[in-house]
Amino acid sequence: MPRQRKIVYVEDNTDARTAMAELLRMLGYEVIEVADGASVLPAALAAHPDAVLRDIGLPDIDGYAAAMRLRAHPLTQFIPVIALTGYGQPGAKQTHGSRCAPEGEAADRVRGDSGDEAASPAVLQGILS
Repeated sequence: MPRQRKIVYVEDNTDARTAMAELLRMLGYEVIEVADGASVLPAALAAHPDAVLRDIGLPDIDGYAAAMRLRAHPLTQFIPVIALTGYGQPGAKQTHGSRCAPEGEAADRVRGDSGDEAASPAVLQGILS
């Protein structure tokens, strides 16, 4: 039996975090939920995840700073970091994508409110596999 893949998921919106975490669990992932950017590094150090799925707009430090903290730590620097955000307005993919690439993100997707394919379980599962 293959090992269950583990994801640290950071999202400050409780409803969005609960819904996405449940979807990920239904897809077979173990999910460690965190609600703020400062909690990402400690959670990753404790859980040894296969990936970190993170929001960009967080209340304390933004998702960019959280990703930079992961990249700066020798035990987490190679964990794939995936941006998932509600910034679905026109131009967001270009703006946020260019900020994500230097951080070494495995992929950058924008969760759009208009049914953008980036929000589909198949696309997400492809990124995480």
